[in-house]
Amino acid sequence: MTTKSSPEKTHGGDNGPSCVVCNAEQMKEHYRTLLARRYSWIYGGFEEKAAENAELFASLGVAPSHDAHDAHDGIAIDLGCGSGFQAIPLARAGFRVRAVDLSHELLDELKTHAAGLPIEIYEQDLSGFMSSFNERAELIVCMGDTLTHLESPGKVDDLIRVCAEKTGPGGTLILSFRDYTVPLIGDDRFIHVRSDDNTIFTCFVEYSDGYAEVYDLLHERNSGEWTRTVSHYRKLRLSPDMIEKAMSGYGYSVGRTLSRGMITLTGKI
Repeated sequence: MTTKSSPEKTHGGDNGPSCVVCNAEQMKEHYRTLLARRYSWIYGGFEEKAAENAELFASLGVAPSHDAHDAHDGIAIDLGCGSGFQAIPLARAGFRVRAVDLSHELLDELKTHAAGLPIEIYEQDLSGFMSSFNERAELIVCMGDTLTHLESPGKVDDLIRVCAEKTGPGGTLILSFRDYTVPLIGDDRFIHVRSDDNTIFTCFVEYSDGYAEVYDLLHERNSGEWTRTVSHYRKLRLSPDMIEKAMSGYGYSVGRTLSRGMITLTGKI
């Protein structure tokens, strides 16, 4: 494992690449102040989530090639890698992984899991990394709702286009995200995510045109005293049909699955 420092226009909306809907710095601060320290716990624990993704990749037939004459053989890019839910099972499966995320805290956690594995870690925004990436990848994944963190639908379209260029013929792109196009109403906007004897994590969602405002509330008990941390950030309301159309427009043959509220689109060129 090594760490590296920074190396017809839209298919689905009125917001072009320059129209900022979501704020990357707000999202980064949200992770720093609240989400990062409980991120793996929220998903049921690191190994449980990594095992779930290993099963998903196996069901999709995702495996590295072994062409000794191809210098790019087995390269996978994990965009929005977080603490490593995708990067670790991909590396264990034999891929050489480039793991990219903005959260310093989550990347530090990834380092604890990545010892001895072929993973390079980049603390960088996704678009900036992809624009400077000069290799070809067999596989690119952007999972766990990361896609909804991008600034606008135009930026999402741009990212899919660049991914198609970087994978090329024979490459695979896997995107997963939540469908926020149908708003929750009334009490359903209050969501209990997870709790134990000393921690309660809930969120509240407000819907606007093109985005959802997500408020996370974290209650923690220390020495018998409860404290509350509240923070919020925006997520894009991306239509699965829109994303599938964009992927198809850039040459991917796309399959769709739905599991535990997450839509997974798998594209192959």
